[in-house]
Amino acid sequence: TRVIFGGLHVTVRPDEAAAHADAIVVGEGEPVWPQLMADLEAGTLRPRYQTTAPYDLAQAPMPRFDLLDISRYNRLTVQTTRGCPWNCEFCAASIRLNPKYRAKPVPKVIAELHRIKELWPAPFIEFADDNTFADKRHGHALMDAMAGEHIRWFTETDISVAEDEALLRKMRRAGCAQIL
Repeated sequence: TRVIFGGLHVTVRPDEAAAHADAIVVGEGEPVWPQLMADLEAGTLRPRYQTTAPYDLAQAPMPRFDLLDISRYNRLTVQTTRGCPWNCEFCAASIRLNPKYRAKPVPKVIAELHRIKELWPAPFIEFADDNTFADKRHGHALMDAMAGEHIRWFTETDISVAEDEALLRKMRRAGCAQIL
């Protein structure tokens, strides 16, 4: 069995991770994944793959939610943003993978939610973001689009959301159950 590691820990401590894997991915995985898979199939797996450019979330494929046994989950995850514009010392956010904060286009997020609803009519969603509402303009647009979708969800964000009463009202209408 080949072992391939990636993610935050590997990106921050690549030499440590490399000692325990056949290959590591430093940075975001999506840009190098096709090459890594081709190398694996060809038997030419390299010990290290490294991303140099930020991944464009607009290019993210539709997740294969249909491959999941929905009855085994209490929530499904959807990513609406990646990274965080802040650089808090205590945080292990994906900003460590790539320093650029990005947002997935709202219509793409809504399409993913609709796909989930085909499988689970009343889903509970975790927006798997480091800071969903760091970009208030994107946050407002997302909440406007989610109003009436009948989806309960939770996410992580910074305290600045408390200063935007209009956004808080929209979050409530859009089904927010919890904010961390």
